[in-house]
Amino acid sequence: SRSFTSVMTCIELVDATKDQFLSGFDNKEILLWNIQDGILRQFGGHTKAVSSVAMLPPSPLSSSSSSVSSSKEEEPHFASGSWDTTLKIWNLTTGTCIHTLHGHTNAVYKVVVLSRVDDTIISGSGDKSCKIWNWKQGVCIHTIDTGHKRSINDIAVMNDTQFVTVSGDKTIKLWNVCIQ
Repeated sequence: SRSFTSVMTCIELVDATKDQFLSGFDNKEILLWNIQDGILRQFGGHTKAVSSVAMLPPSPLSSSSSSVSSSKEEEPHFASGSWDTTLKIWNLTTGTCIHTLHGHTNAVYKVVVLSRVDDTIISGSGDKSCKIWNWKQGVCIHTIDTGHKRSINDIAVMNDTQFVTVSGDKTIKLWNVCIQ
């Protein structure tokens, strides 16, 4: 077992072979840690509580992967969502924030991977919207006005084109997405 000095708000498995986890906290921090060694790296940059973390899958390997830039792209990355209304994209190896994604007008409660093929993630927010982002480019490619009457509290991805939103308005909605 392991204890922390702040309230852990979310957790994501990074590497099962190394027992590594990412956790977000109410004190704005994100920690990479394992059970044996404790804290391995700290990530700071959000200005309010971190509510969600998600490991980002590497891009499918292309046939021309001999350049230095393509090896950089294969370094592990993760996304974080926060009550500060932003998402951040992080390089897990260097600890660097490579993008801060702006667009929500209320807390981001959830961020999940939509499609490995398209490098897309989805965020759900207290502003009742979902946004689809290209995490490598750091841009919002679509905003979904969900029609929910309260916050988007969770998102479950079914496949590369379908996901479900869960809201504080006691409804669940199924979405079909076409990324072009």
